[in-house]
Amino acid sequence: MFPRLLLLILVTFLTAAALLALRQRRLELNHEIVMLHRAMARDQYATWDRAARIADFLEPQRLESLVDRAALDLERLAPAPLPDPDVVFVLQDVEE
Repeated sequence: MFPRLLLLILVTFLTAAALLALRQRRLELNHEIVMLHRAMARDQYATWDRAARIADFLEPQRLESLVDRAALDLERLAPAPLPDPDVVFVLQDVEE
């Protein structure tokens, strides 16, 4: 009876230790994920800040001419300009 009880206590202890180690590893990984997300947000903010500073110094036409001259393939950070407010769009019913 005593060896069984000792074995049960040992197995319980080892299981608890393994679960505790897994929990600790999960907490460490969550911490690392949060730190990486913060670094990504900080880098994204820095990129946006630099883009805003560049936009303050350059006129849009001059910037487009510089990009065209350098033959860069860049994506717009801001959406395309809105259509002329004087233009009226009319929705029509289409019969099928």
